[in-house]
Amino acid sequence: MRHGMLEQRLGTLMDEWYDVRLKEPEKMITVKGTIDALVDRLPFIEEKWRMEYTILNYGHAVLNAQSDHAIRHYYEMLPKLYKFTERQLYFASFFKGTEAFSQGKLLQALKHYKEALRLLKYVPRVVEEGEIYFKIACVYYKIGAYHTANRFLHRALFIYSGERGYPERVDACKLLFSLIRRKPNPKWQWGCASL
Repeated sequence: MRHGMLEQRLGTLMDEWYDVRLKEPEKMITVKGTIDALVDRLPFIEEKWRMEYTILNYGHAVLNAQSDHAIRHYYEMLPKLYKFTERQLYFASFFKGTEAFSQGKLLQALKHYKEALRLLKYVPRVVEEGEIYFKIACVYYKIGAYHTANRFLHRALFIYSGERGYPERVDACKLLFSLIRRKPNPKWQWGCASL
């Protein structure tokens, strides 16, 4: 296979990885293995693919709870890739938010997720909008801003419900709704006038 065709296949596989991470996470490792094998076959990799591959490796390490060493390795490579596209910046911010959330650094996670939300217009997948709203809702829930969490969660559920193949995401939204209902914000007990 010629180099150009290999890179085209690489782009297709990377898009597939981004899709399966939301739709069928159990396939993520298989797709990642195929990507790694293809990268190994490339005699050289252009800058745009190297950046995309680094972001994907970072995201894969974060989402699969790999060792801190592996996550740090890819995280430290991100600043060296100075010519990010807006789409790449979206995913880098998204995965940084996910890592911060998993470490309990909620304000840092919110900062990264809001940066990803700002860059969302550069990502053509509708379901990414649902995913970022869901992640932001989770952060607001954890910090006790239940009303704000509820708003973002409604947006996420609306998007997931309109897309085929995301029943787990719809269920996750419903679960978070039930948790929000169980933990009312004390300010709500006296009505919204006091806010």
